[in-house]
Amino acid sequence: MGSVALLTSCCGVGLAGALAMMLGMIALDRIRNAQPPMQGRGLAWTGIGLGFASLALSLVVAIGRSSLQDEWSRELERGTRSTFAALDEPGVEAAMRVLTAPEGKSLNADDVRSFASEAFARYGAFVGFSEISKDSVGPITGPQRVTVTASFEFERAKLLGSVGFRLVMGTETLVPEARVESIMLVDTERGDLSLPPRSSGNADGETTTTDEKPSETTSTEKATTAP
Repeated sequence: MGSVALLTSCCGVGLAGALAMMLGMIALDRIRNAQPPMQGRGLAWTGIGLGFASLALSLVVAIGRSSLQDEWSRELERGTRSTFAALDEPGVEAAMRVLTAPEGKSLNADDVRSFASEAFARYGAFVGFSEISKDSVGPITGPQRVTVTASFEFERAKLLGSVGFRLVMGTETLVPEARVESIMLVDTERGDLSLPPRSSGNADGETTTTDEKPSETTSTEKATTAP
C-alpha cells in the first residue's frame, strides 16, 4: 500500500496527490496494526509527503492560472476600450501600445483612427462588452490566439461581434500579455466594421454603397427617358 501511495503521488497533481495522501495514511494504519509486523513505513510516509507537495503545487497552479485569466481579461478590456477611444492623436498612440497586428497583416495609426471614428459616428461612445464564448487556437507552448465572441454596447446601439487577441511575451516580465489584434462588429444594416480593415469587407462595403447609387441613377434615367 505504501508503494502504491508513492506511485500515485508521482502520477500527477490535484486529485492524484490527495489520493496518494489517503493511501499513505491507510498504509501506515495497516502497518501499525499488522501482526506480524510489516515493512513499508518509509514508503508510506514518502507517498504522504509527495502527495501533499503535489496537492499544494496543484493549488498554486490553479491560483496562478486564475490570476492570469483575470489579468488577461482586464488587458482585453483595456485594449478594446483604448481602440474605440482612438479618436485623436493621444488616443491613437495609447491604442497602438496595446494592439498587435495579426500575422501577415499590418496595423497602422490610420487604420485605428478610421475604425474608432467610424464606430463613434455610427453608434456613439463605446460603453462595454460582455463575453459570450471564447475559442482558443494554438499549442500550449506556442503562440496562443483567442477569439472572444461578445455583445458590444454603445451609446446608441448594441451589436454582436468578436475580439481577437494574442498572448505575447511581455517586454518587462516573462508573463504573457493579452494583446488585441482584431475587432469585428456585425452590422447587417450598414455593413460590418472590422479592424484591421478587411479588403473583402471593404470591397463589399464599397460595392454595397455603389450598388445603391447606380440603382438610383438607373431608376432616374428610366424616369427621364420614359416619356
